[in-house]
Amino acid sequence: MTNRSRQPLGYIKSGVVALGLIAVTVGCQGPRALQGSFIGYSAAYAEISNEQMLLNLARSANSHPVYFLQMGPINSTFQFGANGGGNIGQARTRASGGAAAQMPGLTDTVNFGGQLGATVGEQPSFNFTPLNGSSFAAAVFNPIDPKIFFNLYDQGWPVDQLLRTMVSTLSIPEKGGLRTFMNVLDLERPQNYRNFLTIAGIARELQKRHLLFSSTNHTGFVVAEAGYKLMEELQKDEAFRYESDPNDFTPLDSATLGISKAAGISLGLRTFQGVITALANESEAFDYFVAEEGDKFLGQIPTAERRPILRITPDKTRKMEPPVVSITYRGQHYVIADVIVDNPATKWVEVDRWNRQVFDLLNLLYVQIALDPSKLPVQQLIQIH
Repeated sequence: MTNRSRQPLGYIKSGVVALGLIAVTVGCQGPRALQGSFIGYSAAYAEISNEQMLLNLARSANSHPVYFLQMGPINSTFQFGANGGGNIGQARTRASGGAAAQMPGLTDTVNFGGQLGATVGEQPSFNFTPLNGSSFAAAVFNPIDPKIFFNLYDQGWPVDQLLRTMVSTLSIPEKGGLRTFMNVLDLERPQNYRNFLTIAGIARELQKRHLLFSSTNHTGFVVAEAGYKLMEELQKDEAFRYESDPNDFTPLDSATLGISKAAGISLGLRTFQGVITALANESEAFDYFVAEEGDKFLGQIPTAERRPILRITPDKTRKMEPPVVSITYRGQHYVIADVIVDNPATKWVEVDRWNRQVFDLLNLLYVQIALDPSKLPVQQLIQIH
């Protein structure tokens, strides 16, 4: 009887142990909650950043001004809780009457009940602000720092993409002056633009053979001696031959300009606004020239350059990969996607990853002009809880 009378204490101990286990389990949810939220916010931030960039390309393609919101600090508060309650009762039934009264209790009945629970709560807070003002204007309208261009080049980024994305003018030294090509599809002078694409293609061939180097001051290129021989060889092919035009040549005094080959290739870099405008609008003009001139236009530029620098509308004539990002603006669908390559032997051909790489480059450039979140004006912050 004594042993049975202690059974309720065992139940109490079990309940206490259960509550303890719940408390420990809830306490262990902190790292899991942090991991889940961190990954979730990171994925969401990447997605909205891509969408904002493509949206601004779409705006520019429609001759609408671009706008940027920059995310500030993200704060998230987690609350964890555990609760429980219980009750235990015992009833003992004894025999009664006659000889049975002398016998010990026949039955013990124990009644118990309880409730256990846990709670997890999260309260996020987001801060973002419209980018404007003199600091942002200076970042957007000043030419891109040449060090950014040449650091990307030194890391192996395809030079033709860098040239076509970031460069406005390219000058090559010739005896007595400079021959300059503009990275602008001018309807009145398409040959100059075609020459620029040819130079970009030649530069890529030099890069592949390690014959093109950034100058020591990171303001231009220097071609190895063997590179000039390669250029002469390439220009036997019509696609690698640029046409001379007196309008492209600027005579300079030899005392001002070193006329030796060591003078190298000098670049004029675009502003970030210029990059956005070019990437958003070049495809329409490019397609126009293809429709008007066909092989006469395409046949005089290297194969790798026979496409606009970036295409942001779906190519319905070809099978495309799932887009990196897509949006709809004013009823028009815009995407960043590349053509599917079914042949494993050519799947890594650089031109078939072109749109993704150029869009990635654009986002890298945007990082350079974004403001430090800690320096965002407090009065302009938009907070969402």
